[in-house]
Amino acid sequence: MKKFIFLSLLAIGMTGCSVESMDSEELLTADAKFKTQEAQNPLGFYSGNSDNLKGTVSITNDCDNMYIQIIPNGDDPDGVKLGLFQGDNNPKENGTDSDLENLDMSGGLVWAFPLSGFDELAELRIFVKAWGDYSGTIEWGNKASYFIYEFEEVTCEEDLDCPSGYMFGDTFFTELDETAKNWGWGQEFSLETGEFVTVNIQQKDEVLGEITITLNSDNSVTITEGASVTVTHKYVADVRPTDTAPGQFDKIGNKGDENGDGKFWVMIKADVCK
Repeated sequence: MKKFIFLSLLAIGMTGCSVESMDSEELLTADAKFKTQEAQNPLGFYSGNSDNLKGTVSITNDCDNMYIQIIPNGDDPDGVKLGLFQGDNNPKENGTDSDLENLDMSGGLVWAFPLSGFDELAELRIFVKAWGDYSGTIEWGNKASYFIYEFEEVTCEEDLDCPSGYMFGDTFFTELDETAKNWGWGQEFSLETGEFVTVNIQQKDEVLGEITITLNSDNSVTITEGASVTVTHKYVADVRPTDTAPGQFDKIGNKGDENGDGKFWVMIKADVCK
């Protein structure tokens, strides 16, 4: 299983790791596995005045990256400095913010950090500075403040394997189309109204899944996908097919049993994700 890490609180900066700027809209449309929390006080930037909230910080992540977003409460900051420190590594206690990194704001106020750059077992000390203020709860010397975070390990879904296959039938593509370059099958079915048949989706000799074919009372034909099956191309028509290329035969689509005699040809290509 593929693992990912997320922070139990909010806000992070990073020193010594690569970072990629992202557009805010891109973040909002990203992978649905993101874990998101709203940034709230004391994660704000107040510029020395508790009644003058300039903006907040929030964090999200997927299985590969952590994303930090600065959310203005008005004007954007002139700059953002972030620093992440683990182990014996710390900024100078009474130094300037020169130990932090200036983040590139040209792509917006969202940045991506590879999770591979973190030590999961080590404490994180995070310094975030914008609008001339640190968004932190623990004082560091007389010039800065920071947060402490502990990582929590969770398990991501495995990357799905989605091989393609064709509906198994009694007629090879090469029998239907002398120029056929794809392996696969078609079949003419003969069903009574309301009758159905379940057929395998196969990748050559390997069974991947199944579909169910039903003849309806209005002579339409329903293709029902089995578990993990997604039909990507289909041919359902009275006429024996002569073109077996998926990008061509699915132009016919599902015409059903047009002449109402209960007989119709079917070719199906599908992806089966496991």
